[in-house]
Amino acid sequence: MNTSVIEAIERQKTTNLYDASKSIPDDEIRELVRLATFSPTAFHLQNWRFIAVRSPEAKARLRAVAADQPKVTELPSLSSWSVNWPWLT
Repeated sequence: MNTSVIEAIERQKTTNLYDASKSIPDDEIRELVRLATFSPTAFHLQNWRFIAVRSPEAKARLRAVAADQPKVTELPSLSSWSVNWPWLT
């Protein structure tokens, strides 16, 4: 995995320019999820779930509930996370 990707995660930097012709291999997605699990959570609960969205149909559904952000459908692979808090559902 590219060191600049890891550094961007560590600095909590957002990226808005993407090369849609490139894809992210499964092993790199697994490593990104592993790194994401180091993020702090309230009360150290680690109550999250991670998904990798790849199909155009799934990206379109996600974009519809993500304030219609173009980057949701522009990314070759999209990793997302959700917090599982029963009192918020």
